[in-house]
Amino acid sequence: MSQFSWAKTVPLPPHEVFAVLSDTDKLQDWNPIMEEVEHVSDRPLMPGAAWIEKKKSPDGHGTYRAAVRVVEFDEGKTLSCMFESDRATVQRRYDLHPNERGTRVSYTLRVAPRGWIRRFSGAFETALVRHEEGALSRFATFIMRNRDPVDP
Repeated sequence: MSQFSWAKTVPLPPHEVFAVLSDTDKLQDWNPIMEEVEHVSDRPLMPGAAWIEKKKSPDGHGTYRAAVRVVEFDEGKTLSCMFESDRATVQRRYDLHPNERGTRVSYTLRVAPRGWIRRFSGAFETALVRHEEGALSRFATFIMRNRDPVDP
């Protein structure tokens, strides 16, 4: 399993950042490879909550579906999900830490290629990492452009 990590500070408090990060209905708004989110459980976002994502392949070759389930959830602090597809098992973990400039978002991606994709794991991981490197920046830009104005 390969692991990659990134971090970015978003100039907002953790509860605002987490509200958007944990809103599965907004995933398509800031993640350009996301095509569709299909909710498969009525559970609130907590360990065990699940949905299906239809995504464009980060290498530009077609689309794929991934079953997603929350494995760790600590409101305003941590969101960790496992993604299972025919291509890979992926864990995405977001940890939020308040700091003097807002919220530091640490993002860790763990990837284990599966099936036929293992033969091309280097190319697959390179394409995935290239996409994911910009994920936090896209997220930060989205949240700053679309935040609700704060009452004075």
